[in-house]
Amino acid sequence: MAFKRVLVLIQVGVALLPRKTSTLNNKPNKLLEQRKGLLDDNTIITIDNIQKLSKVIALSSLKNFKRYAYSNSEKIESLYKQLQYDICYHKELDIYSDAYDLVQEASLFLLQFLNKKLGENI
Repeated sequence: MAFKRVLVLIQVGVALLPRKTSTLNNKPNKLLEQRKGLLDDNTIITIDNIQKLSKVIALSSLKNFKRYAYSNSEKIESLYKQLQYDICYHKELDIYSDAYDLVQEASLFLLQFLNKKLGENI
């Protein structure tokens, strides 16, 4: 049941991505293609890709939560920006922000489903 909730979060995160690839000199956006490939239903959860999946889940969940958190929208926005900063500069940081806890929680959750496909029904 909980695995289905994560799949819904992932699907919602993919739905938030722009449908058209942004073009610069008619070249498709590489980051957009990587995310779509990472969140395929046939993607198998492994130790190698669990961190990438966790980052995408955490960013997607905060992005969606911003829409519904009317009273705390500024706090959610700051968490989202902190998480983006942590993900972009993770090699240079010694201390992560509180927002990175979402990535760690997603990683711990996904560990239960190692060697299973994202689209698999449990």
